[in-house]
Amino acid sequence: MPANDSAPPISTPDDPYANIADWYDVEHDGFAADGEFYQAVIASAAGARINALEIGSGTGRLAAALALAGWAVTGIEPSAAMRARCATRLAKLPPAVARRLHIVAGTATAPNLPTPPSGGAFDAAIIALGTFAHLTTAKERKEALAVIRPQLRPNGKLVIDLDLEGPRSLAEHPKKPVRLGVWPLPSKATPTHSTQPAPQQRLTHIATGLPGPTPGTVIIHHGYVVSEGKRQISQATATTTLALLTYEQVAEELRQAGYRISAVYGDYSLAPLAADAPRALIVATR
Repeated sequence: MPANDSAPPISTPDDPYANIADWYDVEHDGFAADGEFYQAVIASAAGARINALEIGSGTGRLAAALALAGWAVTGIEPSAAMRARCATRLAKLPPAVARRLHIVAGTATAPNLPTPPSGGAFDAAIIALGTFAHLTTAKERKEALAVIRPQLRPNGKLVIDLDLEGPRSLAEHPKKPVRLGVWPLPSKATPTHSTQPAPQQRLTHIATGLPGPTPGTVIIHHGYVVSEGKRQISQATATTTLALLTYEQVAEELRQAGYRISAVYGDYSLAPLAADAPRALIVATR
């Protein structure tokens, strides 16, 4: 893992993930519950291979897991840094699996996909792990939903994973740092002249919320700190702006865009959506 004793890098608005892509994988690679969820709710005809579109595919964690399960996946990702990490991930996959993955530089509103046939190209589209909230205006979300719909085959499914709790909690407690997690990093090799094991490094993700530029949004400052014992070794930062979305709000936007809500869940175990659910997993049909 990279470590830098110089001044912490600062992300740019054009690519907020430029300096944290490596740490993003440390934080998320151990998470698999959503992949199992998508396989459960996006059923295929017997023997048919799912052809899926993922909006905001990041470093390919989910896309690779679905490809390993037999799916064909096209991922749309605007961040060059995240696409580079994804390419590294794909290079480690068996060739037959990697061939089922295609990553495109694009956005939710301009995915750079070919004009779909009249019957659509994909069985399903996925917007995972709160990605829909990166579309901070109703206009952007309306445009994205309109772009995705013709890409779906008749009765194709769009599944949106909304984080109802995290961004809102940061917005309600502005300027309060929140530790989102701590992860061990691979140990350095022990020097041959030493009998003591090398100290364990760890990665800590700290987030702080501030009022967003418009009502219903929050600015989140992310800090990824690498430390060894009590000594800080490096820090990388990123800033993102998210919409504070509710299930009701997104469900109405889906209906206005011509989708039908076919199911909604409160977590990846397919539990019903409750009033205090931290997530809303919406399954909409073209």
